[in-house]
Amino acid sequence: MYFTHRGRGVVVGFLKVGYKKLFLLDRNGVHIEVEPLCVLDFYIAENLQRHGYGIELFNFMLQHQNVEPVLLAYDRPSTKLLAFLARHYNLRQSVPQVRPVIPAHPSVCPSIHPPTHTHTHTYQPTNQSTNQSTNQSTNQSTSQ
Repeated sequence: MYFTHRGRGVVVGFLKVGYKKLFLLDRNGVHIEVEPLCVLDFYIAENLQRHGYGIELFNFMLQHQNVEPVLLAYDRPSTKLLAFLARHYNLRQSVPQVRPVIPAHPSVCPSIHPPTHTHTHTYQPTNQSTNQSTNQSTNQSTSQ
């Protein structure tokens, strides 16, 4: 679980990722069993959306997990999440699934086994203006 906050500990959003066993359809309609890293929940407070917090939080998670957005699966993606992925990562096409889990790319999802423990990480952007985000930030991560 990843959180982002503005100074004084005010949480403005969170991002939850985890491994999930899935049965997905490939481009030929064949079911394949995979266990990819999935984006399970992603939320930035409505009044703070479109200020750069989401992209900074998502990029922090990608760097921490050492993964590209195309290699993730997205559990029940909202229209806002799909628009976010298209805008920032050019992820626009996927193979339609029976279940509402969207792999970003049809060749995704090598069978990966989840870790035996979980962590909570906090990311605090620095020098963040309300109108635009900066590219320079200090990353903090803490494990529970």
